[in-house]
Amino acid sequence: MRRDWPDDIKDRLGTMSDKDLAEQLGCARTTIFRLRQRLGVKCVQRLSVSQACQNLIDAVEASSIVKNRAVQSAIRSAKLAMKGVRVERIEDVGSEVCGGRGATA
Repeated sequence: MRRDWPDDIKDRLGTMSDKDLAEQLGCARTTIFRLRQRLGVKCVQRLSVSQACQNLIDAVEASSIVKNRAVQSAIRSAKLAMKGVRVERIEDVGSEVCGGRGATA
């Protein structure tokens, strides 16, 4: 039997996982899955930790606070960490990124 779902619930489809929405509404995950499929709503895409970090780095770089030298160093350190480069001290970041010429090169 098909149920007529309120618009506010339909609007929440695809904004979170089927499991999370089902828990909030007190119904089965498969119920939410089938409703979402029937309405043609795509499932929410969970980002990997690395993709979420990259999105954050991109947002910071696009903002006006990137002019701050400490923020620039933190961005370089985060990018290196994303590549698996271990940075012991913030002063080491410049030489790693700039080919050994230091952070001001």
